Amino acid sequence: MAASWSTLREIGNMWQDEGFTPSCEPNDEQGQRRRLWREYEDRENWTDPHHVGRVLRVYDSLIAEVSTSRWSARAKRSNAMVST
Repeated sequence: MAASWSTLREIGNMWQDEGFTPSCEPNDEQGQRRRLWREYEDRENWTDPHHVGRVLRVYDSLIAEVSTSRWSARAKRSNAMVST
């Protein structure tokens, strides 16, 4: 999901802001960004409600970033159409 739009640094920042570190274990994802995202997800304790809550905050920040980016792109296109 994040791998299609984000840089490695932005992905790392999202997870590290919530106190997570990557597993650094090899995985089967293709592409650096997808692999890095998976390294963070693979390290999590999905049975610990506190961990899951922190992961959900990472996902929330991703959704907010993508939504803002798409909204900005639409506004730019709309403005370009109005000004022509």
